Amino acid sequence: MFIEKITVDGIQYIDNSGVNIFLSLNKCNENWLSYRKRTDLLNDEQVAELRGKDRTIGQRDIDTAKKILLNFLPAHLLDLNLVTSIN
Repeated sequence: MFIEKITVDGIQYIDNSGVNIFLSLNKCNENWLSYRKRTDLLNDEQVAELRGKDRTIGQRDIDTAKKILLNFLPAHLLDLNLVTSIN
Protein backbone atom coordinates (compact mmCIF):
# COMPACT_ATOMS: atom_id res chain seq x y z
CA MET A 1 0.00 0.00 0.00
CA PHE A 2 1.21 3.48 -0.87
CA ILE A 3 -0.38 6.57 0.71
CA GLU A 4 -0.60 9.40 -1.83
CA LYS A 5 -2.32 12.13 0.16
CA ILE A 6 -3.90 12.76 3.57
CA THR A 7 -6.42 15.58 3.94
CA VAL A 8 -9.06 16.57 6.46
CA ASP A 9 -11.58 14.66 4.33
CA GLY A 10 -9.70 11.40 4.00
CA ILE A 11 -6.77 9.34 2.83
CA GLN A 12 -5.96 8.73 -0.84
CA TYR A 13 -3.92 5.56 -1.33
CA ILE A 14 -3.00 2.86 -3.82
CA ASP A 15 -3.70 -0.64 -2.53
CA ASN A 16 -1.49 -3.68 -3.08
CA SER A 17 -3.36 -4.46 -6.33
CA GLY A 18 -2.59 -1.02 -7.77
CA VAL A 19 -6.13 0.30 -7.28
CA ASN A 20 -6.46 3.97 -6.31
CA ILE A 21 -8.77 4.26 -3.27
CA PHE A 22 -10.13 7.17 -1.25
CA LEU A 23 -10.86 6.44 2.41
CA SER A 24 -13.51 8.91 3.60
CA LEU A 25 -12.97 9.86 7.24
CA ASN A 26 -16.57 11.10 7.44
CA LYS A 27 -17.81 7.67 6.34
CA CYS A 28 -15.50 6.02 8.89
CA ASN A 29 -17.00 8.23 11.60
CA GLU A 30 -20.55 7.33 10.54
CA ASN A 31 -19.61 3.64 10.66
CA TRP A 32 -18.10 4.21 14.13
CA LEU A 33 -21.38 5.75 15.30
CA SER A 34 -23.26 2.74 13.89
CA TYR A 35 -20.86 0.46 15.76
CA ARG A 36 -21.45 2.43 18.99
CA LYS A 37 -25.22 2.21 18.41
CA ARG A 38 -25.02 -1.59 18.18
CA THR A 39 -22.50 -2.25 20.96
CA ASP A 40 -23.75 0.36 23.45
CA LEU A 41 -27.43 -0.20 22.57
CA LEU A 42 -27.97 3.49 21.77
CA ASN A 43 -31.18 4.84 20.28
CA ASP A 44 -31.30 7.23 17.30
CA GLU A 45 -31.57 10.27 19.56
CA GLN A 46 -28.44 9.30 21.49
CA VAL A 47 -26.53 8.74 18.24
CA ALA A 48 -27.67 12.17 17.00
CA GLU A 49 -26.27 13.72 20.19
CA LEU A 50 -22.92 11.98 19.59
CA ARG A 51 -22.70 13.12 15.96
CA GLY A 52 -20.28 16.04 15.80
CA LYS A 53 -18.96 15.36 19.30
CA ASP A 54 -17.50 11.88 18.80
CA ARG A 55 -15.14 12.18 15.82
CA THR A 56 -13.71 8.67 16.16
CA ILE A 57 -12.81 7.05 12.82
CA GLY A 58 -11.42 3.71 14.01
CA GLN A 59 -9.56 1.84 16.70
CA ARG A 60 -5.93 1.11 17.44
CA ASP A 61 -4.06 -1.73 19.06
CA ILE A 62 -1.01 -0.22 20.67
CA ASP A 63 -0.79 -2.08 23.98
CA THR A 64 -0.26 -5.61 22.69
CA ALA A 65 1.04 -5.18 19.15
CA LYS A 66 4.67 -5.05 18.14
CA LYS A 67 3.59 -2.74 15.31
CA ILE A 68 0.88 -0.15 15.77
CA LEU A 69 -2.27 -1.32 13.98
CA LEU A 70 -4.96 1.20 13.08
CA ASN A 71 -8.35 -0.21 12.14
CA PHE A 72 -10.30 2.35 10.12
CA LEU A 73 -14.02 1.78 9.71
CA PRO A 74 -14.90 2.38 6.05
CA ALA A 75 -17.41 0.19 4.22
CA HIS A 76 -14.66 -2.44 4.24
CA LEU A 77 -12.24 -2.81 7.14
CA LEU A 78 -8.84 -1.31 6.43
CA ASP A 79 -5.94 -2.31 8.64
CA LEU A 80 -3.05 0.09 8.41
CA ASN A 81 0.16 -1.26 9.90
CA LEU A 82 2.49 1.54 10.88
CA VAL A 83 6.12 0.64 11.22
CA THR A 84 7.27 2.57 14.23
CA SER A 85 9.72 2.19 17.01
CA ILE A 86 8.25 2.17 20.48
CA ASN A 87 10.67 2.58 23.35
